[in-house]
Amino acid sequence: MAIKIKRSSGNTAPSSLEAGQLAYVEGSTNGGQLYYGQINNTISVIGGKKFVDKVDGIEAGAQVNTVTSVFGRTGAVTLQSSDVTTALTFTPENAANKGVANGYASLDGDGKVPSTQLPSYVDDVLEYATFANFPATGVTSIIYVDLATNRTYRWSGSTYIEISASPGTTDSVTEGSTNLYFTNARARSAVSATDAGGDGSFAYNSTTGVFTYTGPSASDVRAHFSAGTGITITDGQVATTITQYTDGLARGAISVTDAGGDGSIAYNNSTGVITYTGPSAAEVRAHFSAGTGITLTDGSIATTITQYTDALARGAISVTQNLTYNSSTGVITGPDLTSYSTAKAFTGLNDVPNSYSGANNYYVKVNNGATALEFTQHIDDGTF
Repeated sequence: MAIKIKRSSGNTAPSSLEAGQLAYVEGSTNGGQLYYGQINNTISVIGGKKFVDKVDGIEAGAQVNTVTSVFGRTGAVTLQSSDVTTALTFTPENAANKGVANGYASLDGDGKVPSTQLPSYVDDVLEYATFANFPATGVTSIIYVDLATNRTYRWSGSTYIEISASPGTTDSVTEGSTNLYFTNARARSAVSATDAGGDGSFAYNSTTGVFTYTGPSASDVRAHFSAGTGITITDGQVATTITQYTDGLARGAISVTDAGGDGSIAYNNSTGVITYTGPSAAEVRAHFSAGTGITLTDGSIATTITQYTDALARGAISVTQNLTYNSSTGVITGPDLTSYSTAKAFTGLNDVPNSYSGANNYYVKVNNGATALEFTQHIDDGTF
C-alpha cells in the first residue's frame, strides 16, 4: 500500500484529503503538523511529530527542519503503512472498496445502509408515503407498502402487483361445505321456542324470526289469590271487614273501675290517660290503733313500757331458804353441801321418794319448764 504525503501551502491545514493520504504543514512553533485523511473526507491530526517536507529525492541542505529519526528509524527513512496504523491505533479502509463486492457498505444521507446493499430478508418490507413514491424499479421478494391506502405490493420484475389480504369483498369468496355463509333463513331455522306452560304464552315464527310473548291475563293472575278471614275479593278488588285501628277506638275499648279502699284510680277515654292517686297519710294512719303500753298521735308511735336492762332484771329477783343473791351481778349462791352425806337430783317432784334415809339430806328439785334450779332441804320431819 502506497502512502502519499502532500505538502500544504501557506502553513494552513488541508481542507480535503483522500482516504489514507497524509499532508504535512510546516509550522513555526511546533516543528510541523501531520494530517491523515480518512473515509468520507474526515481529517485527523497526528501531532508531536517532525517531518521533512520531502521524503524521496530530497536535495542536500533543502530541509526546513532536521529530523533526527522517524518512528525510531534514522537515515533515509521510507514511511511504512504500519507507521500510520500504529499512530492512528486503527487500520483505515480503502475508499475504493466502499459499496462494492468484498468491500464494505456505504451509508446514505440518513446514516443508514441503502436497501440495495442489504439482503432481502433484512429489509423485506419498505414503506412509502404514497404509491407514487415507490422506486421506478422494484426488487423481487420485497413488500412495498402504500401508507396512504395501507395497500401492499410486490415487484413482478416489470411492474408492481397489489397483494390483497382478501378478495376485497365476500361476494368473490366461494362458499364451502363447512364454513357456510350467513343467511336470515339459516339463522332463523337454527333457533326455536318452547312454551313450558304456566300463565301467558310464548311462540316463535321461524319464517320471520319473531318471538312473541303474551303475558298473563287479569283472570290468570286473580286465579292465584283467594280470600281469607275478614277479606273479600271481587273482580280483583280486595276488601276487608276488619275495623281499622284508631287511637279513639283503642281508648274507647278500655275502662277503669275504682273498687274502693285507700287512694283512687280514674281514666280519661279521650286522652287515654289512666290516673292513680295513692292513699293519703290520714288514710294510712286510720288503719293503726294503740294497744297496752302504746300511744299513737299523728303517726307518732310511743310506748309506756319500761325498757329492759340487766339491772332491772336482776333487781326483780330474790331468793329464800339458805340461798344468797347478788342483785348487782345476778349471781345466786347456794349452801355448802360438803357437810351433808348425800345430795340427790330428781327430774321432778314425782320422782322424789316418799321416805328419806335421814335428816339433813339435800335433794335437788328440777322445775319443769323453769330456767333455774331450786334447792330444797329435807327436814328430819320428812318435808321439803
